[in-house]
Amino acid sequence: MAPLDVKLFGKAERFEDNPNVVQPDMFVMCDTDQVDEKGAYQGIPTLAVEILSPSTKSKDIMIKAKLYMDSGIQEYWVVDIEKQHLIIYHFEERDLKDQITFTSGDSAGSCIFEGLTIETARLF
Repeated sequence: MAPLDVKLFGKAERFEDNPNVVQPDMFVMCDTDQVDEKGAYQGIPTLAVEILSPSTKSKDIMIKAKLYMDSGIQEYWVVDIEKQHLIIYHFEERDLKDQITFTSGDSAGSCIFEGLTIETARLF
């Protein structure tokens, strides 16, 4: 969970070629050996979650979604408390495979983690 830096580099080969540091609200990393001595993560999370706020909404939806996709993240969840919906972006090979919107009362499930589900009403 935030605050923990995640160093991403889009489609570049090295972080130095396209440095980006983000702090998703939550994320799942399956390669814990990629956390450096300063606590920064320099791997590719499998799943990132952002909870929208008015001040970061555009950045989270537009900029971060593309950066996560270009970096090789497989799934990105965007929680919009105000509109009471959850959008799950499923990426495959750095391209958008699917985008699913869930509203209050739905049961949302991960595209990549079997059994990971949440009743959206609990989010809102």
